[in-house]
Amino acid sequence: MGARLESLPPRATVVSDDDLGFRVAASWCDPGKVTYGGHLELTSTRLAWTPTSRNQKLGAKAWSVPVDDVREIGKSPRTWCISDGGIRVRMRIATADGGEQLFVVNKLNSVLDALGAVLIDQKSHG
Repeated sequence: MGARLESLPPRATVVSDDDLGFRVAASWCDPGKVTYGGHLELTSTRLAWTPTSRNQKLGAKAWSVPVDDVREIGKSPRTWCISDGGIRVRMRIATADGGEQLFVVNKLNSVLDALGAVLIDQKSHG
């Protein structure tokens, strides 16, 4: 998979399980509103975000997209809006339907590198 674990955030893991390829703590950003904590996971077929149980009780809903529908992973610039995570540069995931999801993650560059490497590997072998 090529990702170096020591360069990832403390709770991020790249695993060798056939189904789960990547998992990292990530807060989903509801633009202009709020962020919800959870985990972003990449399996052999889907990229999915699951909110924590606390955030589920607050109304956060899980999100997922088929791996083949992920068009781009990159950075979204700061908006300086504190409530939606815009005080930080966020990870942006663009999908085939024209949608875009934003996530706050620690060590963004390392996460982008690792997630991109796993996605490329999965798409080339899928």
